[in-house]
Order: sequence, then C-alpha cells, then structure tokens
Amino acid sequence: MPAGRCTGLDSLVSGGPLLKETNRMNRLFKIELKSMFLLYIICDILCVGVGMGVPVFCILFGFLSGWAIIKIIISQTSDLEKILEKSIKYGIVTILVTFLFMLIVWGGAIIVFLHNNYDFKNFGNPLILYDPKLSFIGWLVLMIVISPLLQLLTTVFSFYMTMIYIKKKDSTSCKTGCIICRFPEAG
Repeated sequence: MPAGRCTGLDSLVSGGPLLKETNRMNRLFKIELKSMFLLYIICDILCVGVGMGVPVFCILFGFLSGWAIIKIIISQTSDLEKILEKSIKYGIVTILVTFLFMLIVWGGAIIVFLHNNYDFKNFGNPLILYDPKLSFIGWLVLMIVISPLLQLLTTVFSFYMTMIYIKKKDSTSCKTGCIICRFPEAG
C-alpha cells in the first residue's frame, strides 16, 4: 500500500488490521443480498418467538442488524452519500419485516373489536391506561406500530455508532481526508 494512503475503508473491505476480522467474517459480509435478507428473516422470526410475540428481542436485534448492515454497505461502496442512503433504506426494510410479523401475531386480536360484549379484562394485557379497552388498544398500538419504530431507532443508532467507531479506530493513521475521516465528530 502506498505511503500516505488512507486505510479507513480499505482495511474494512480487505479484512485488514482495523477490526481484526477473520476470512469467514469477510465472506459473510460479501454474501448476496437475498441470502442476507433470508438470514435476517429467520433471525427476526427467532426473536419474535423467543419474546413470545413481544418484540423486545427484535428491538435489541436492531443493534446487531444495524452493525451488520453498515459493514455490508461499506464493503460494497465507499461513497458517503450511498452509504447513508442504503443504510436508511435497509433499516426501513428491516422494520417492515418486523411490522409484518407483529401484524401476523397481534392482528388477530383486532377482530375482538367486532364483538360488542367482549370482556377486555380477560385478554391478559397489562392495564397500562387503567381502562381495559383503552389498555387493549394501547397494547396493540405498542406491539404493532411502536415496537418496529423502536427497532428502527436501534438500527440507525447502530449504523452511526459503527461508523464513528471505524473513524476513531483509524483516525490516527489517516492524513488524506478519506470518506471515513470526513464524518463529523461525535459529541
């Protein structure tokens, strides 16, 4: 490598000393997008199942998926605009998958509103709003709508934390102003 050349993205793509990646990890980030999406769907189903329909593990899975997504994008391109555009696009795809799973799991409970005499107290959800029917509505909104949005927040947070980490790890060796080193300082 020529002297004075930045190793920010090159070391990520080639598996250099920046993150001390193994060859297996490099191959993982070069997997075809369809295969990676299928792997994400399987892991998201597992997170929904482990949480028994409550997507707390899907929200936490957003940290790992955000890290993996940004690593995949950085291994494909070094253009900052494309990195940011693809990261948000892929993040939205991940929450759409979780939204679909939450709609499948909790969507059947929406039918309860068609029954006039349904006892909402016996549904088993917490009385977060002190009224059984309002708590039921709040619970469904929380599970179906808000939880995927929280997953998007964790995914985007992970995107930017990964990019800041990469920048800080390589900022001492870069003097050329590469794409990684142009990220604004955190804090």
